[in-house]
Amino acid sequence: MKCPFCGEEMVLGHIQPIGLRSAFWLPDNVGIKNLGPGFLTVDKIKHVGGHIIGEATNFGLLSASLTDSFLCQKCSLLITKLKDQ
Repeated sequence: MKCPFCGEEMVLGHIQPIGLRSAFWLPDNVGIKNLGPGFLTVDKIKHVGGHIIGEATNFGLLSASLTDSFLCQKCSLLITKLKDQ
């Protein structure tokens, strides 16, 4: 895949979770504290407009699988396809 900014070839890889928890994305105006008390869940993240990277179980947001991600080493840009939950 070519980088949409510089045109260099991107490197295929995966975003790996730390420990057993899935990685996730939150909008700029939302922080971890906005997710409420208790365990992190897929539903809590989706409720605030966030996205799980890969697939996760809803209990404790445990990682179930990873998704492909492309890295442009020149631009330090990641492009990641989100899986439908």
